[in-house]
Amino acid sequence: SMKIGLRIDVDTYRGTQLGVPNLCKILAANSIKASFFFSVGPDNMGRHLFRLIRPSFLIKMLRSNAASLYGWDILLKGTLWPGPIIGERLADIIRCTFEAGHGIGLHAWDHHAWQSSIEKMDSDEIFSTLKKGVDLLSKILDRPPTCSAVPSWKANDTVLLEKSKFPFSYNSDCR
Repeated sequence: SMKIGLRIDVDTYRGTQLGVPNLCKILAANSIKASFFFSVGPDNMGRHLFRLIRPSFLIKMLRSNAASLYGWDILLKGTLWPGPIIGERLADIIRCTFEAGHGIGLHAWDHHAWQSSIEKMDSDEIFSTLKKGVDLLSKILDRPPTCSAVPSWKANDTVLLEKSKFPFSYNSDCR
């Protein structure tokens, strides 16, 4: 029999609230376990809308019909007011995913901030954002997460060095 790994990145409040429970039902019906990597801090994904001033991004959003694909709630999260702290509001869903036997890892504290700023972050900022995520996941699970996966596959030497300070048994940071 062949063994494969199934990595599921959960980036948003809506993805955690609606997507994860539905995926867990589908996986359970097929006796499949997966590794879920959660973004647990503020859902600021709507801040990507500010990239609309770039013509190439605007064309991509119009071509993909992003508003109907993602929903306005995702497209506006964190734009006019701070985004909700996903792990605080949806801790039960994360905990239930763990209790169902799935692997749980850290994806990000703030997915948008990582995706847009990781190249500019120094080691202290990287450690701090990782620690916030690890601390909240540890509180939710009553133990530290055992793995991590960077958003948008964005990692560098500093990220890898800072991640080595956490008890991760593995990091899924490259394609």
